[in-house]
Amino acid sequence: MHSAQTPPVPIEQLKGSLPVVDIDPEVDAKAIATSVLQKFPVFSESTFIEDGIWRDLYALTSTFRTLFSRQSIIEAWTKLSEKYKPSSFQIATDRVSIEHAPPGGPPCSWIQAPFTFTTATTPSRTCSGAACIIPDSDNLWKIWCLMTVLESVEGFGDVDHLEPEADAQDLPLPSPVSSNASVHSLSWSASAKPPSSTNHFDCIIIGAGQSSLNTAGRMKALGASAVILEQNAHIGQNWLFRYRSLHLHTPVRYSTLAFTHVYPKDAPYFLHGADVGRGLQYFAQRYGIDVRTSSHIGSATWDEVKKEWSVNFTQNGGTPQTFHTPHLVLSMGHGGQIPKYPSIPNQAAFTGEIMHSLWAGKRAVIIGAANTAHDIARDMVDAGLAPVTMVQRRPTTVIRMDPKGNLFSRLYREGFPTESADRAMLSTPTVVRRLLTLRATEMFQRMTPDYYERLEGMGFRIDKNADIWQCLYERIGGHHIDVGVGEKVAQGLIKVKSGTPIASFKKDGLVFEDGSELEADVIIFATGFENSMRDRAADILGDEIADGLDGYYGLDEEGELRGVWKYTGHPGLFYAGGDFGHARFYSRFLALRMKANLMGVSFEEYTEKP
Repeated sequence: MHSAQTPPVPIEQLKGSLPVVDIDPEVDAKAIATSVLQKFPVFSESTFIEDGIWRDLYALTSTFRTLFSRQSIIEAWTKLSEKYKPSSFQIATDRVSIEHAPPGGPPCSWIQAPFTFTTATTPSRTCSGAACIIPDSDNLWKIWCLMTVLESVEGFGDVDHLEPEADAQDLPLPSPVSSNASVHSLSWSASAKPPSSTNHFDCIIIGAGQSSLNTAGRMKALGASAVILEQNAHIGQNWLFRYRSLHLHTPVRYSTLAFTHVYPKDAPYFLHGADVGRGLQYFAQRYGIDVRTSSHIGSATWDEVKKEWSVNFTQNGGTPQTFHTPHLVLSMGHGGQIPKYPSIPNQAAFTGEIMHSLWAGKRAVIIGAANTAHDIARDMVDAGLAPVTMVQRRPTTVIRMDPKGNLFSRLYREGFPTESADRAMLSTPTVVRRLLTLRATEMFQRMTPDYYERLEGMGFRIDKNADIWQCLYERIGGHHIDVGVGEKVAQGLIKVKSGTPIASFKKDGLVFEDGSELEADVIIFATGFENSMRDRAADILGDEIADGLDGYYGLDEEGELRGVWKYTGHPGLFYAGGDFGHARFYSRFLALRMKANLMGVSFEEYTEKP
């Protein structure tokens, strides 16, 4: 029984709303921001609107918190201000701006005022933030939404900067991968750094994906040691060898790692999977990340007296080894990359091959209609295979990702720092980010109505209430961000079987509940992966510890991700996970937290619910 799990809350039930305000573009935004924030750090009831929102990312709460209502904000802010004594407040007046929600729906605008401050603690914290200011019903300017972000801690080092290894200063970026490249030629030729001879590290990370590499890099930037234990033989192997048509469905500038861009300037807007794998390898070599590949974890045990983990593993099938650390990070992908198979009766009757997309890449009927299914279907069509059929079990959230304009392009673009883009997107309260994204999605849908009509005309069922953040945080998939494959569906090059459940297998295919049949030589399950990191944790840590851990992903009542990048319910144990943007941004906070523990600095979480 998982007793410590935070109850998940559906994203549509989160508190908070967008303001219905149309701010005159001629107002003196800088003067208004200065007036509203002049009494910082003393905030009173006249500072916030009644249903104001404050999101803090480790600045004062030492965790991720979102508070709703003026009363709750003032109560928490007052108590935390007494403890941390924020001071040296400065508004970045040159960056004060009037912002607007995407068009469509009621008018929505606000004055956004970036600022910085420090805390009068030992050691001091340097923080950034932004106040979103609107007029209330009496035309008095007040804060609608406040964001505060921990940037650095005195004496810790710079978590956002790491110099390359001396012998990697001029390391060339890997060239873009041809879509026709042999799958066995995709691994980038990178010389591994000789491993450290120690068996004690400040942090041990299990898994070598983007979350792990970002975290290890951030720890190294803070002068702390980290080692990654990876079960595969190559860094980035899941990206390199899964299936030829694997692509990212987010733009290249969103999909990089900390400190530097790991892809060449001529990299495609939507990266080939092998580009990603080679980028991960490049990052590891450039920054000298200690990665032990072909490492198979046996177990990990906690010593309550020493406050230390002992991690038992073998590498390349050799002699068992034990590493020790005060911080263990589980970063094995959602559910440890264990394929999820739907239950379909009479499987033994099917005489062809049944595969999961993890191993697939040849002609077949594909069960699933999200990103992976579309990628595989495109691969088959491009190879001249026919017919290619996707079996769609439920309506799919579809978001068209046009390089000329999409949900990411305003922030993640040439000339705008990735660090600034991350803060603008990911420090925003989840409820606000979701509502703004819904408006943007609706705007793009209105711009291309024929696109969706053509898909539906081919039998592809679309979830019209496209909610990308719900897909990412609750379902952890099940959506299709279209980077061009939808056109093949609209043209009939990829067939769709939808509207009726699968009844059973038959000798040469599938039988559906309406009596129809679909013949197949190979059936591929593009049905995602298990989402329970706690079940994977139990395999390593044992049931007793795993039963005390929080859930992984899904949202709490404040809109914060459960469990990940923060306290899990056990000392020295953390989850890390998410797409490239989340891994890049949130890894900085986990690294600062672990460094604080190494330095004996209190990072006591604010857990009260005012």
